[in-house]
Amino acid sequence: MTPYYLRVLIGFDAFLRSFFRFGKPYVTLSSWIGTGAAHGHRWAEVGSWCLDHMGWCGFGPNHCRDAICNDILRNRAAIAELTDPVVTAFYADRS
Repeated sequence: MTPYYLRVLIGFDAFLRSFFRFGKPYVTLSSWIGTGAAHGHRWAEVGSWCLDHMGWCGFGPNHCRDAICNDILRNRAAIAELTDPVVTAFYADRS
């Protein structure tokens, strides 16, 4: 389970990401860099390399790849919670 302080930092990271052009508040900066690198953007490849080689400050090997996986898991958990049959039935009755 993710410690509370790390959840706050991840939330702040996603909040910052929403200020960038076409920013999505549910995608962290690290996974944005990782997806950019996967698409071959040079700026993202450099950023991904830097994050993967900054073990001294808490990042480390495969940081961007792991960030993408964690963002996917967090978003799937949110979708599961929001599509719970009890929740959807509650809001269907209110319309």
